[in-house]
Amino acid sequence: MAALDWSLHMALAPGKALDLAKQCATASSETAQSIQFVHATQWRAARMCDDPRFCDDAWSRWPYWLYRDAFLQTQKWWEAATTATPGVERHHEELVRFLARQLLDACSPSNCIVTNPAVRTAAWRTGGLNFVTGMQHWFEEYLTRLFLNNDLAGGRYCVDGRPVALSDIEAPTFVVGTERDHVSPWRSVYKLHLLTHHPLTFLLTAGGHNAGIVSEPGHAGRYYRCVTRERGAPYRSRHDLLAQTAPVEGSWWLR
Repeated sequence: MAALDWSLHMALAPGKALDLAKQCATASSETAQSIQFVHATQWRAARMCDDPRFCDDAWSRWPYWLYRDAFLQTQKWWEAATTATPGVERHHEELVRFLARQLLDACSPSNCIVTNPAVRTAAWRTGGLNFVTGMQHWFEEYLTRLFLNNDLAGGRYCVDGRPVALSDIEAPTFVVGTERDHVSPWRSVYKLHLLTHHPLTFLLTAGGHNAGIVSEPGHAGRYYRCVTRERGAPYRSRHDLLAQTAPVEGSWWLR
């Protein structure tokens, strides 16, 4: 729904589309000129670094500065494309912007050994290539299997050749969801009630992915709802949670 809302309003905003086209043309022209004048020296002078991923001096060497600049220009273009689109609902705009940023970050040249000169130098000098590769493999597995494919909820996630089933959990569980979380929407997290039978305490707090969790006392406007499903108790819908559970003012950390 968010992508549809954004794309339909983009189609109805020719002025914004023209601005984005001009931005793309300008970036392409600047890159072409840089290649023409800098490739001969194999080096591009370091500039102010606003992104810690590309602050190492090694990113100033050819062709790594080209990878860096192309990525940052693409990131800047998508930031402009997914913000301030006339008519798009604010929540949908935030969601599209977040998803675009996540996809871009996954493609960042800093995430690949071949295109990251700083990591390549460190890996070969320290013998840590296997470690870096292992971390990248773990991240890819986590993102693909647990986030995109949702294998754990579907009984398809295996450890030592055996599937892990949420229904096998016997220990009581405390689960936190946040009202404006774009990474783990609380309505999806609430489905744990349908996948488990053990005692489960579900807490829904104000805020987003970070602010809702890092909710130390002292912040204005914080509140939460908290309910416990005992073993064998009937299912309560998320609508019942909102309608029948009064919000408690303050930080849930004090609970």
